[in-house]
Amino acid sequence: MNLYGLIIGIATVLAFYNRRRLEDKLKYDRLKPGQKTCLFEPLLLPFSLLLATLILLLFSGVNALELITGRLIQFLIQISIYYSFLLLLLPLLRRTISALACGMLWLAPSVLYFFIYLYGQEVRPLFVITLPRGYLPIIAPVWFGGFAIIMLCQLISHLRFRRSLLQNADPLQDEDTISRWQSEARRHGVKREIPILVSTAISTPLTIGCFEATMRLVLPAQDYSPEELAMIFQHELRHILRCDARVKFFMNFCTALCWFNPLTWLARRKTADDLELSCDEAVLAGANRQSASMAAFYLVLPSLS
Repeated sequence: MNLYGLIIGIATVLAFYNRRRLEDKLKYDRLKPGQKTCLFEPLLLPFSLLLATLILLLFSGVNALELITGRLIQFLIQISIYYSFLLLLLPLLRRTISALACGMLWLAPSVLYFFIYLYGQEVRPLFVITLPRGYLPIIAPVWFGGFAIIMLCQLISHLRFRRSLLQNADPLQDEDTISRWQSEARRHGVKREIPILVSTAISTPLTIGCFEATMRLVLPAQDYSPEELAMIFQHELRHILRCDARVKFFMNFCTALCWFNPLTWLARRKTADDLELSCDEAVLAGANRQSASMAAFYLVLPSLS
């Protein structure tokens, strides 16, 4: 098992550097249409857990509830411990490795789950927490009720924000800016045309939507120079390339799963910071000093929903 873990670790590191190489290609070339640079699909774990739960309930009925609950509780304990250690190490990691690497470390629970539990290896626990069997009918509904409420609240909050933002936004009329955006999007491998809207309700640019078909780029109602627009477009397109909106959904899922752990809520906020810092890092790395200073003013932690 140790050898297997080493192989998976090496493969993950190589995949990470391959993604970095793809993004570096943007300095002199364009990406293939549809090509993404996220390490793996962020929604894979939540939907796999949901599918596995539905299959177990379908074929085993209520008899599977104990197994499902045990597996989920084991997983939430592990990600709680992982995020707690990552939060402690984050100040050091931000000084020693790139913001992009820090951002991808938040997705490690997906790798651990798929390549350990789905691989079928029996993992010997370091310690065992024993609870009386009679407590399960009490603990499970309370935990699942909290999970369901928080996930539902997060979903409703996002949909209300999206609806409010888009209802009060107007399509951009400047053909030159639209043409620049579409050209830059094609260079980044974006297959669909993502509309640009202008809103007075925001103070920083943002891209809203989990998938290209539902994405909208929303700009504040102010004037930008061509250089400023280029930096903003590159920043937002890095978010799209890295599937950062779906990374945020993954972190919302983990937060709801571990709703009782305050460190998981803190981890969600730190993840958002790392995603923004990593996009700024990528855009500013290729800018000259004057452009970088100007871009830093406009790109400091814009929101991504």
